[in-house]
Amino acid sequence: MLETLGIVRVEVGRGIFIAVPDKSTPGENWRFPHSYSLREVYQFRKAVEPAALALAAPHFRQTDLAAMRAYALALGTAGNAGNAVSAAEQDSLFHDLIYARCGNRIFQALQAQMRGAIQGSQWAPMVIIEKVKDTAREHLLIVDALEKRDVRTACAALEDHIDAAAKRCNITLAPE
Repeated sequence: MLETLGIVRVEVGRGIFIAVPDKSTPGENWRFPHSYSLREVYQFRKAVEPAALALAAPHFRQTDLAAMRAYALALGTAGNAGNAVSAAEQDSLFHDLIYARCGNRIFQALQAQMRGAIQGSQWAPMVIIEKVKDTAREHLLIVDALEKRDVRTACAALEDHIDAAAKRCNITLAPE
């Protein structure tokens, strides 16, 4: 997480060092360039995560929805405080709950297998700390729809959120 957020830099064979404060661009510190592009991970997430949300929606309890709302609000608070690490943690908790409740072991296994890359794609846009409030707002739209039992709108809001996260990294997911 710290490497993705540009807080530390890793030099293989030398160690981990505090990064020189600068304005990293989203995706600049992508940890998986030899395995997957950041674009590929966003494409994967856009295809799979809304389907996982549709499966999870009937299983969400009030406590789950309250937790998702709390994660979204804490994400916004962390962004306003300039705390990218806390924001990234809250973002991961929000998305992890979707897979935890989806009830599909294949989706859960895929998420577990791809966890590093998925989280990296969640964290990459957070180097623009002033945009974290947008991420929090997008999460709240998903929760609002889930609380109304409007699964279609929640899934569309999740797709929009993934598109927006990709755009914050200068990636367009529309077909080329």
